[in-house]
Amino acid sequence: MLNDFSMLSGIMGYMGDSPLICDMDKDADSDTLTAPPLVVASGAVELATRTKVLAVRPPMYKVVMLNDDYTPMDFVVTTLMEVFNRSQADATRIMLDIHNLGSGICGVYTRDIAETKAEIVIEKAQSQGHPLQCVVEPEPKPAIS
Repeated sequence: MLNDFSMLSGIMGYMGDSPLICDMDKDADSDTLTAPPLVVASGAVELATRTKVLAVRPPMYKVVMLNDDYTPMDFVVTTLMEVFNRSQADATRIMLDIHNLGSGICGVYTRDIAETKAEIVIEKAQSQGHPLQCVVEPEPKPAIS
Protein backbone atom coordinates (compact mmCIF):
# COMPACT_ATOMS: atom_id res chain seq x y z
CA MET A 1 0.00 0.00 0.00
CA LEU A 2 1.32 3.44 -0.92
CA ASN A 3 1.64 6.22 1.61
CA ASP A 4 0.26 9.70 0.86
CA PHE A 5 3.66 11.12 -0.08
CA SER A 6 4.55 8.38 -2.56
CA MET A 7 1.10 8.68 -4.16
CA LEU A 8 1.47 12.45 -4.34
CA SER A 9 4.98 12.05 -5.69
CA GLY A 10 3.78 9.78 -8.44
CA ILE A 11 0.95 12.08 -9.44
CA MET A 12 2.92 15.33 -9.20
CA GLY A 13 6.02 13.94 -10.92
CA TYR A 14 8.58 14.40 -8.17
CA MET A 15 12.14 13.49 -9.05
CA GLY A 16 14.48 13.69 -6.11
CA ASP A 17 13.98 17.01 -4.30
CA SER A 18 12.62 18.99 -7.24
CA PRO A 19 8.92 18.76 -8.12
CA LEU A 20 7.88 18.77 -11.74
CA ILE A 21 4.45 20.36 -11.57
CA CYS A 22 2.45 20.46 -14.79
CA ASP A 23 -0.96 21.84 -15.77
CA MET A 24 -1.00 24.42 -12.99
CA ASP A 25 -3.53 27.25 -12.93
CA LYS A 26 -2.48 30.62 -11.53
CA ASP A 27 -5.06 32.32 -9.35
CA ALA A 28 -5.73 35.81 -10.70
CA ASP A 29 -5.71 37.52 -7.29
CA SER A 30 -2.66 35.89 -5.72
CA ASP A 31 0.73 34.38 -6.34
CA THR A 32 -0.53 30.86 -5.64
CA LEU A 33 -0.49 28.14 -8.25
CA THR A 34 -3.18 25.48 -7.95
CA ALA A 35 -3.02 22.04 -9.54
CA PRO A 36 -6.00 19.95 -10.52
CA PRO A 37 -7.56 18.03 -7.59
CA LEU A 38 -5.58 15.01 -6.40
CA VAL A 39 -6.98 11.81 -4.95
CA VAL A 40 -4.63 10.46 -2.31
CA ALA A 41 -4.47 6.91 -0.95
CA SER A 42 -7.01 7.63 1.79
CA GLY A 43 -9.56 8.56 -0.90
CA ALA A 44 -9.69 12.23 0.09
CA VAL A 45 -9.51 14.90 -2.56
CA GLU A 46 -6.82 17.51 -1.98
CA LEU A 47 -5.54 20.49 -3.90
CA ALA A 48 -1.81 20.86 -4.37
CA THR A 49 -0.76 24.48 -4.05
CA ARG A 50 2.54 26.18 -4.42
CA THR A 51 3.19 29.72 -3.23
CA LYS A 52 5.50 31.93 -5.26
CA VAL A 53 7.97 33.74 -3.03
CA LEU A 54 9.15 37.08 -4.34
CA ALA A 55 12.69 37.99 -3.34
CA VAL A 56 13.39 41.60 -2.49
CA ARG A 57 16.85 42.96 -3.20
CA PRO A 58 18.59 44.20 -0.05
CA PRO A 59 19.63 47.85 0.15
CA MET A 60 23.11 48.43 -1.22
CA TYR A 61 25.93 50.51 0.26
CA LYS A 62 28.96 52.18 -1.33
CA VAL A 63 32.40 51.78 0.18
CA VAL A 64 34.10 55.16 -0.32
CA MET A 65 37.80 55.78 0.26
CA LEU A 66 38.72 59.34 1.26
CA ASN A 67 41.78 61.31 0.18
CA ASP A 68 44.52 62.38 2.56
CA ASP A 69 47.93 63.96 2.00
CA TYR A 70 49.96 61.20 3.66
CA THR A 71 48.91 57.74 2.40
CA PRO A 72 51.11 56.62 -0.54
CA MET A 73 49.32 56.05 -3.84
CA ASP A 74 50.84 52.58 -4.26
CA PHE A 75 49.41 51.55 -0.86
CA VAL A 76 45.94 52.65 -2.02
CA VAL A 77 46.28 50.71 -5.29
CA THR A 78 47.49 47.58 -3.48
CA THR A 79 44.65 47.84 -0.96
CA LEU A 80 42.06 48.19 -3.71
CA MET A 81 43.46 45.11 -5.45
CA GLU A 82 43.63 42.99 -2.28
CA VAL A 83 40.44 44.00 -0.45
CA PHE A 84 38.14 44.80 -3.36
CA ASN A 85 39.57 42.38 -5.96
CA ARG A 86 40.17 45.18 -8.44
CA SER A 87 42.50 44.85 -11.42
CA GLN A 88 45.63 47.00 -11.59
CA ALA A 89 43.94 49.33 -14.09
CA ASP A 90 40.71 49.68 -12.05
CA ALA A 91 42.64 50.21 -8.83
CA THR A 92 44.77 52.91 -10.45
CA ARG A 93 41.68 54.67 -11.86
CA ILE A 94 39.95 54.63 -8.45
CA MET A 95 43.16 55.85 -6.75
CA LEU A 96 43.31 58.78 -9.19
CA ASP A 97 39.64 59.58 -8.46
CA ILE A 98 40.46 59.60 -4.74
CA HIS A 99 43.49 61.83 -5.32
CA ASN A 100 41.85 64.27 -7.76
CA LEU A 101 38.24 64.36 -6.54
CA GLY A 102 38.76 63.79 -2.81
CA SER A 103 37.03 60.40 -2.70
CA GLY A 104 36.46 57.29 -4.79
CA ILE A 105 33.93 54.46 -4.79
CA CYS A 106 35.69 51.17 -4.16
CA GLY A 107 32.59 49.00 -4.59
CA VAL A 108 28.89 48.59 -3.85
CA TYR A 109 27.79 45.80 -1.50
CA THR A 110 25.17 44.79 1.03
CA ARG A 111 25.59 46.58 4.36
CA ASP A 112 27.45 43.85 6.25
CA ILE A 113 29.95 43.24 3.47
CA ALA A 114 30.48 46.98 2.90
CA GLU A 115 31.12 47.61 6.60
CA THR A 116 33.50 44.66 6.83
CA LYS A 117 35.52 45.80 3.80
CA ALA A 118 35.74 49.36 5.18
CA GLU A 119 36.99 48.02 8.53
CA ILE A 120 39.60 45.87 6.78
CA VAL A 121 40.88 48.91 4.86
CA ILE A 122 41.11 51.04 8.01
CA GLU A 123 42.86 48.29 10.00
CA LYS A 124 45.31 47.65 7.18
CA ALA A 125 46.10 51.37 6.87
CA GLN A 126 46.56 51.77 10.63
CA SER A 127 48.86 48.75 10.80
CA GLN A 128 51.09 50.43 8.19
CA GLY A 129 50.90 53.82 9.93
CA HIS A 130 48.70 55.49 7.28
CA PRO A 131 45.72 57.76 8.09
CA LEU A 132 43.62 56.43 5.18
CA GLN A 133 39.89 56.57 5.89
CA CYS A 134 37.09 54.57 4.34
CA VAL A 135 33.36 55.17 4.88
CA VAL A 136 30.14 53.36 4.00
CA GLU A 137 27.28 55.31 2.39
CA PRO A 138 23.83 54.14 1.29
CA GLU A 139 23.48 53.70 -2.44
CA PRO A 140 20.48 55.63 -3.81
CA LYS A 141 17.67 53.34 -4.90
CA PRO A 142 17.19 53.23 -8.67
CA ALA A 143 14.17 55.13 -9.96
CA ILE A 144 11.33 52.89 -11.06
CA SER A 145 10.03 53.91 -14.46
